[in-house]
Amino acid sequence: QRHDNLAVLANKALEEGRPELLESPDLVGKSPAYLAVQKGNPLCLGVMAKAGANLHRAIPHVWQFTDRQHNNLTDPNEVSMPIHHALVRTVVSFTTRTCLCCVKNQKEAKLQVCTQCKMAYFCGAECQKKKWPQHKRVCKKIRK
Repeated sequence: QRHDNLAVLANKALEEGRPELLESPDLVGKSPAYLAVQKGNPLCLGVMAKAGANLHRAIPHVWQFTDRQHNNLTDPNEVSMPIHHALVRTVVSFTTRTCLCCVKNQKEAKLQVCTQCKMAYFCGAECQKKKWPQHKRVCKKIRK
């Protein structure tokens, strides 16, 4: 249900040119972009970015997923939550304007944006090739 609500909201903001619709937090203070990242929804996040949403607050500070074996809060990693991990890395690259792979900034390297999703930055072909296996999990879904 929540994915549907996020998609409707993101599309409405894009159609009406109203990115402020994506800035308003819910009752517990979570923005729609935050929820899209936390739920692992790159398609919805891509629409939000195109609508002009502020993605600086999109990265969850505490992940509300539980490790099924230990019932603890856990952070996403490439093995346990590959989509979430790739989505977080892409949003961080986009909001900080740093290379997705080596984290160089614009002063340290000439960054180029991913031609498909327009969110991830790379300092060169070597970094792009190195991170493509992880980034491709979300790249094509973001650009839709």
